[in-house]
Amino acid sequence: MIDLDYSLSFVEDSGNFPNLLIGLFGHSWGAYCDYRTDLFNTLVKFFNNNLSYKKTSDILYIHVNTLRARIKTIEKILDLDIMSVDAIVNIRIMLILKLHNFF
Repeated sequence: MIDLDYSLSFVEDSGNFPNLLIGLFGHSWGAYCDYRTDLFNTLVKFFNNNLSYKKTSDILYIHVNTLRARIKTIEKILDLDIMSVDAIVNIRIMLILKLHNFF
């Protein structure tokens, strides 16, 4: 098992943190994270509910189709398919880093 606290401190101390983010999410991620807080919140809730459209839409008090439209917007911004395994792993890493104030 990977020691997440050690891994995060290593990334923070390495000085290559911005390059890691660009490598994982491309140049579009910074603009997404800074200016689309409603979409970021939607993404966090979607992942917290194990990618369930129904549970997430209930928690956000929105229609399932509205949630699907938001997820499509996120996919366009990040230029990826959120349901692919690689994207799930990358987004989970990003959420952990963002929620621990690494960027």
